[in-house]
Amino acid sequence: HLAPDLPPVLGNPVELRQVLVNLIFNAVEAMPQGGTLTLRTFANSKEVVIAVQDTGIGISPTVQRRLFEPFFTTKGAQGTGLGLSICYGIVSRHGGTIEVQSEEGKGTTFLVRLPAAPQPTPRAEALLAQLPPLRILLIDDDETGSAALAEVLRKAGHKVDIALTGHEGLQLFHPNAYEIVIVDWLMPGVNGLEVAKAIREMAPHQPIILTTAWQSQLGAVPENLVDAVFAKPWTNESLFAALQKAL
Repeated sequence: HLAPDLPPVLGNPVELRQVLVNLIFNAVEAMPQGGTLTLRTFANSKEVVIAVQDTGIGISPTVQRRLFEPFFTTKGAQGTGLGLSICYGIVSRHGGTIEVQSEEGKGTTFLVRLPAAPQPTPRAEALLAQLPPLRILLIDDDETGSAALAEVLRKAGHKVDIALTGHEGLQLFHPNAYEIVIVDWLMPGVNGLEVAKAIREMAPHQPIILTTAWQSQLGAVPENLVDAVFAKPWTNESLFAALQKAL
């Protein structure tokens, strides 16, 4: 039972899919004699809710209090006790909550609540189009996030090349080939700071923007290494501000 026109949420689709799959598998295991699995979505002005409901054996109040503890399991040697604690961690990192409603013998419902993303205003979308057409090199190992960011920039009239590793980004980069380089900080292999240092050696005046989901690390960026920083999840406004500052 999926509500139409749900507002979007800001998040990692791979991680959120992992949460949903985990809850579905748990629901199936809770119905050894068969039953009904129901998925519902609904929303209000501030949050999107996903409900995974089963008609299975239910969970005792004692077990409910420990469900999200690491290594706690009711499956004996077959269970790792990590599934629901991982779900809890993922949902918490997305600014949401996960809760359980259950009665023994009458089934269980898990509710995942995620904050709704603010809707972009026409003014915010128009901001990016105000900039002159830019050639942008985007270096980020998050393939889904890179594609989304590139689509926004291309719709605003900019040309975007994507590299999914720091090494690939350095191979694509040539002095005077791009007005802007956007590089993610935490990448396997060659990280964003190493990419920025290498580019600075090749082109000292190249505008570089560093992006990261770890806002607590922003104060550790070496001075003069990059021209602007913006935190994930980005908005059109924060992206425009970083581009304008770097230029």
